[in-house]
Amino acid sequence: MADQGSSGISGIGIAAVFAGGILVWSGIKGTSVSGVFRDLIAGKDPSKLPQTTPVTIAGLVGVFNPLHLLSSSSGSSSSGKTTVIGSGQGEAFARSVLATLGAPQTAANIRSVMAWVQREGGGGSNNPLNTTLPMPGATDFNSVGVKNYSSIGVGIAATVKTLLGGNYSDIVAALKSGQGLCGRSYAGLSTWSGGGYSSVC
Repeated sequence: MADQGSSGISGIGIAAVFAGGILVWSGIKGTSVSGVFRDLIAGKDPSKLPQTTPVTIAGLVGVFNPLHLLSSSSGSSSSGKTTVIGSGQGEAFARSVLATLGAPQTAANIRSVMAWVQREGGGGSNNPLNTTLPMPGATDFNSVGVKNYSSIGVGIAATVKTLLGGNYSDIVAALKSGQGLCGRSYAGLSTWSGGGYSSVC
């Protein structure tokens, strides 16, 4: 049996660092994750390749599963409920929602989506903003209809689809402007929260 307490470098750790590097580089260059991976395998220098299409959430979830970020011990309970998530986890969710929405990744946008997650205070599994949109494989988290989603990718898609559904145009406009949601009240936030709040920060 191998010595589990040895000081050698873990193969899983190396793989995680490699996958993280590919994810970060694809975001910086605005290329697909699969394209960066393909070019590395082919022996091409990704820094010399032209910028192509922006990374998509489908490509992101295909190589890197953000579910692990949102289901760590600090962000979930044994019942599968996603509770208030830490700042690093909230940032990953915020960035994914903004990317899928087509909104810029400004500090104001990221901070305000993270504040919104904290304002919601936890809820359905893989559903930090407590969306009620039915999706394949979703189950009810509570009697209001907040959903438990099968993966964080589904939860992000449901969140964005809800935002684009017509009742939240003021939220979408604020995020697409890059100015975020802080410092103002929004009718869309009041609708989203059932009248519970109209501002998040």
